[in-house]
Amino acid sequence: MICNKKSRCSRLFASIGAVLLASQCMTVCLPALAAETKEEQIQAIYDQYKLEDPERFHENSKLALSEEGESESQDVEHDERFDDFVRIRCIDVSKFQGDIDWEAVAADGVSQVIVRAGYRGYGSTGALVQDPKLAENLEGAANAGLEVGVYFYTQAITEEEAIEEADFVLSILEGFPLSLPVYYDIENVDYAKGRMDNAGLTTEDFTAHCDVFCSTIEAGGYDAGVYANKNWLTNHLNSEELAEKYHIWLAEYKNKATYTGEYQMWQYSSKGKVDGISGNVDMNVNYSRKVTYAANGLTLAQIGDTSVPVMSGEGTISYRSSDPLVATVSKDGEITAVGMGTARISAVSSNGSSDSIEITVLSKNKVVMNYSTMIFTHLGDTEVLKADRDVIWTSSDTQVINIGEDGTVKAVGYGTADLIAEDAEGNKGICNVIVLENVPELGDVNFDGVLDISDASSILTYIANELIGSKVNLTQSHYAIYDYNLDGNIDSADVSQILTYCAEKMF
Repeated sequence: MICNKKSRCSRLFASIGAVLLASQCMTVCLPALAAETKEEQIQAIYDQYKLEDPERFHENSKLALSEEGESESQDVEHDERFDDFVRIRCIDVSKFQGDIDWEAVAADGVSQVIVRAGYRGYGSTGALVQDPKLAENLEGAANAGLEVGVYFYTQAITEEEAIEEADFVLSILEGFPLSLPVYYDIENVDYAKGRMDNAGLTTEDFTAHCDVFCSTIEAGGYDAGVYANKNWLTNHLNSEELAEKYHIWLAEYKNKATYTGEYQMWQYSSKGKVDGISGNVDMNVNYSRKVTYAANGLTLAQIGDTSVPVMSGEGTISYRSSDPLVATVSKDGEITAVGMGTARISAVSSNGSSDSIEITVLSKNKVVMNYSTMIFTHLGDTEVLKADRDVIWTSSDTQVINIGEDGTVKAVGYGTADLIAEDAEGNKGICNVIVLENVPELGDVNFDGVLDISDASSILTYIANELIGSKVNLTQSHYAIYDYNLDGNIDSADVSQILTYCAEKMF
C-alpha cells in the first residue's frame, strides 16, 4: 500500500518547516524563530496559533451532534442500506491524541485512520497551520499497516481561501501515498465565534468552498471528501450535490445514524477507547463495497487478447492468476490471454472482501466468422454462418439455435446461445446469438426499451464502419431494427428521424 515510507516521510518532514513558513507569510508576518531544528520551528508556529486551533468535537458543543447526547458505547446499529457492505473500523487523530503506539492500535482491530493535516485558525489572522504530529502519525500508521487519509479544518471565507487551503495540504503531503481521501472538515467552532461564522456566508458559499477544495485536491492526484455533522449536511450544505462528486463523512453521535442523505463513513463517538492511545479518540465506521465481478466467467478468443472485466468494489485491490501460463492480470485488473486453457483470476480488497472470475482462452489463432452477433425476431428464421477455414460447428443450446454442417443457422427457441466454430488444430471462434421473444421498437438497436440518443449513436457507428470498409454483418431481423424509416437502407436519414423523435418527446 505505501512504498518507500521512511524516505517519503523524511522528505515530507524535512519540507514541513519551509512550507509552513511560506504559508504563514501569506496571511500574517511571523516573528523570527530562534529554534535550531525544523521540528522546533514547526512547534513554535503551532504554539503561536494554538489558541486559534479548534479542538474538534468538543464535549461542550452547542450544536449537539446528537440531540440525545453522546454515548461512550461502541455497540452501534447500522442503517439497513449498508447490509451488504464491509464495515471497517476507523479512527481519526490529531495533535491532541499525543504520542500514539500504532502497532498497538493495529493490534486492537483498527484498520484505517484519518490524520489531521492542519487547520486554518478561526481568529482574525486566518493563519494556515500544520498539525505538528502529521509526519509522525502518517509514518507510524502506514508502517503499522493501516490505510491512511487526512483531513483539514477550514475557516475559509472565500473560494480563493478554500483553494489556498487545498494547495497547502497538497504541498505538505508532497505526494505521500494515501489510501483514503483528503477530507474537508467544515463545522463551527464549538466554544468560540470563528471567522467563518462572522462572514455572513450562505449555503451556496459553503458548498462552493467544499467543491473548489475537493476539486483542487483531486487535481493533485488524491480522492477527496467532505466531513460535516448532520446539522451542517442538512441545513448549511447542498449535500446532495456534493455527494454526487465526493465522499461524505457524517458525524452523528448516536447508536444509529438518522441522517438520510448519502454518506460512506460515519463518526459515531468522540469517546472511543483504543489500545495505544491515551484518552478518548473519535470512532468511525467506513462502509466499503464488497469486491464483486459482474460475470462468473469470461472467454478470450485467442492468445494476446485483453479485457478488464466489469467489477464493483472499494479499497486497495490486489489481483492474482491461478495459472499465469493461461492468463495474467495487471495491477489494474487487466487480463491478458497467454495460452489456451482456463484460469481463475482473484481480486482481493484491503476491506477483506474478494471475488474471482474464470477465464477461458480458446485458441492460438481465432477463427474469424462473417457474424460476431446474430439477432433473430421470429422462430424459423435462418442465416448462413461462414468461417475463414474449415470448421466443425456446434451450438451451446440446441433448444435455441440449430446449426448444420454447412453453417446454416436456424432459430428454434427464444433465448441466447453461442455458436462455436472449431478447426482441426483446436482454434475456435464464437458467434453470440439472441432470439427475441418480444420484437423491439424500430430504431431501438440496444434493446433497452427506450428510443433515445444512444440508439442514434449506435447507428452512426454502424454507418462509419461501413464507410471505412470495416463491415459489420447484420441478420435480416437485426438490419430491420436499424432501418428506422424502413426504406431498405441504414443511413443518416434513420439517425435524423430518431433524433427528431427524441426532441419532440422532450418538448
